[in-house]
Amino acid sequence: MKIIKNFLKIKDYLRFLIAKFLLDFVPEGKSLDFSLNSIRFMTVLKTDGKLGDTEVLSPFLKGIKKYFPDIKITVITTQNLHNIFLKFYKVDSIYILNKRPNFKDIKKTCSFIKRCDLFFSTEKFYRPRDFLFEHFLHPLYSASFEDRVKCVNLPLEWPVNGKTFFDSIALFFKKSGLLLNSGDFEYVHFYDDSIIRKLVLEFPFITHTVIINPRGASRSRMLNPQLLSWLCNQIISLTSFSILILNINSKNELQSLSCFLDEISSLDSRFVFLGRKINSIELAGLIAACSAVISVDTSTVHLAESAGKPLLALYGGDNFNNAKRWMVRKESSKSVLEEGVPIFEISSDMCKKGLDELLTMTNDSVDPVLEIK
Repeated sequence: MKIIKNFLKIKDYLRFLIAKFLLDFVPEGKSLDFSLNSIRFMTVLKTDGKLGDTEVLSPFLKGIKKYFPDIKITVITTQNLHNIFLKFYKVDSIYILNKRPNFKDIKKTCSFIKRCDLFFSTEKFYRPRDFLFEHFLHPLYSASFEDRVKCVNLPLEWPVNGKTFFDSIALFFKKSGLLLNSGDFEYVHFYDDSIIRKLVLEFPFITHTVIINPRGASRSRMLNPQLLSWLCNQIISLTSFSILILNINSKNELQSLSCFLDEISSLDSRFVFLGRKINSIELAGLIAACSAVISVDTSTVHLAESAGKPLLALYGGDNFNNAKRWMVRKESSKSVLEEGVPIFEISSDMCKKGLDELLTMTNDSVDPVLEIK
C-alpha cells in the first residue's frame, strides 16, 4: 500500500512539472499594485463538488458582494453545486463542468468568459487542469494557496500555527485596505424558510431529532462501530430525541448494521428514517430544522455550524494541522481532536465532555441526575 501511495505521489508530481513547463506564465498584473477596487470581472473555480468547502467559501463571496458590488462574479463549478451558487450566493454567472473536465471542455468553457481580471481558487496543489484554466483565462491576477507557480501572483497564506481558512481570507481583503469584522465571517445559508417548512411537513419528526453522520467522503473519515453504538445509547438513555443516521433509510438497513448491540435494536422505535435520497439543499434544510448534529469531519459539520445548531464535530488527529485549519468556530459547536488519533480510533472517553455539552445545549435531558457513562 505504501509503495502504491509513493508511486502515485511521484506520478502526480511529474504531471505537475510537465504542466508547469508547458503552461505556466507570468501574469500582467503586478502584485504590489493589486486592489479589489480595480477588479471588474472575477472567476472562481470550484469543480471538486465538495459541499462543505463550498459553504466555507461563502463568507468570501459575501464579502466581495458587500464591499465590492461592481465586481461581476463568474463561478465554474459542478452540477450538484450550481443552484447553491446561483440562488443563494447570488453570483452573476455559472458554468457547469464535471469534477475532472477534459482539455476540450475546459477550453470551451473558458472561451465563454471574455474577461478575467482575477482568478480565485482554493487549491493547494495545482493539477494539469488548473494550469489549463489559468492558461485559457489568462487573468491579470490569480489568487490561490498554490505557491510553486508563476501564474499565481497573489498567493494566499496557507493557514499554520492554529490559523484557519478565514484568517487567510481576511489577509486577502486586507491587501485592498479592508478590515473585515466578525459578522463578515458568517456563513451564507443555502436554504430558506419555504424549504424548511416543506421538509418539516414531509418529515415532522425532524424538529426533535439528533442527526448523526458517521461517514465522510473517504474511508479515513468513518466512526468505529463501538463509538456509533455508544453515541446512540447515550442519546436514547438521556434524552427524548429521535435519532436520524444519515444514509440509513430503513429499519432493515439499521438492523443489518453489525455495529448495533441488541439493546439498541430493541429500541429502534427511537430511530427515524427519511426513506428517500435528499439533495444538498434539502440536507441543509433538515440540519437547520433538527435539534442537534453529531458528525465526522465532512459537509454536515459546516452546514450545522452555518445553521447555528448544537454540534459535536469529530476530527482526525492523524492530519492534525489540516484539521485545525477547517475547525468549527462558534460557541454552539464542540469538537473532538487529539493529535495522532484518526477518526476511526476516537473513543467514547474522548467524546464524553463534548457530548455532555451538546446535550446540555439542547435543554432536553430526561433526567438531570443521569450522567453520560
